[in-house]
Amino acid sequence: MKKKDDNLRKLIQQAGPDQPAPDFNELVMRAVRTEAERASSLHALLQQSTPEPPSPAFVQRVMAQVEAAAPKPVEPVISKNAWYWIAACFVLLVVASLVVAPETQPAASAFWNQTGHAFSGFTQAIAKVPLLYPLTIIAACALLLLDYFIRQRVLYSRELGM
Repeated sequence: MKKKDDNLRKLIQQAGPDQPAPDFNELVMRAVRTEAERASSLHALLQQSTPEPPSPAFVQRVMAQVEAAAPKPVEPVISKNAWYWIAACFVLLVVASLVVAPETQPAASAFWNQTGHAFSGFTQAIAKVPLLYPLTIIAACALLLLDYFIRQRVLYSRELGM
């Protein structure tokens, strides 16, 4: 390690410091002066020129172009067909919850035994779900439906107004 340090020191001593060109200061000062002259001439040129006012029809042309660009119609995130499927599933769920009661009603379980065991596990699982969960889902669906129909009504009224 010590040998490497010594070699590095010798190499630095042999190289010596860089010597700038004899007219280095003059070249730098000349570049500074020319830059200052350019800046002052540009400043004078900008002071002499005045911005020309826009033509009287300019604002009218721009506004006509802005108004001509028709807004894109807003497409609903959930289509009308999907809302019908959601409503049908909701109705099916409500009917199933009314028809299928807890195990105290043997007629309901006989109905599902005749229909098949595919839905009996589902209905038993639904019966175990706390009442707050389906009510929350029902409320959210109702609010989404209301939002959808209000947006459709607003868009329809805008189209009629145009």
